[in-house]
Amino acid sequence: MPHKAVVRQNATTSKVQMVFDASAKHNPSAETINDCMYTCPPLQPLLWDILVRARLMQNLMLAEIEKAFLQIEVNIMMWANSDSFRFLYKVNDMKKHLRFTRVPFGAQASPFVLGATFQHHLGNQPSENQDTVDALKKNTYVDNLMNGGEDLSGLVKFKDESRRILESGKISRPQMR
Repeated sequence: MPHKAVVRQNATTSKVQMVFDASAKHNPSAETINDCMYTCPPLQPLLWDILVRARLMQNLMLAEIEKAFLQIEVNIMMWANSDSFRFLYKVNDMKKHLRFTRVPFGAQASPFVLGATFQHHLGNQPSENQDTVDALKKNTYVDNLMNGGEDLSGLVKFKDESRRILESGKISRPQMR
């Protein structure tokens, strides 16, 4: 998959980040990896709906699941598109065939895989967390969450419960503001 390094001198964590482009063409008539990949149905709610709900709330909490795509391990035997992410790597003048073992950001199927994983973990939650699960389903777009409420104590409770829920699915702690 075509890629390039993006250097961020002011970054506190990763100074160099690899950016992959599954929509890149090596010539104008060529197909991209995304052109050849099955387009999956969207699992997340409409962004417009989330934004409108957020505008109606007195208090708003924002969260981002850090490196969400990289947290999902790809079972190469189970994922039909795994060969789409095969690449050659040269070591000591020998070419090695490698595949991604994590969901690459920028591929057509990646948001679906993230959404399906998220829905699976939310579906496995006990019923006493149902209000928080419903709010997570309704207000999460890809790896961003916008949830609001009339009082801050309700948002603090939501923050604590949602962190526990996400951690139970081995999703690292989201950054909440």
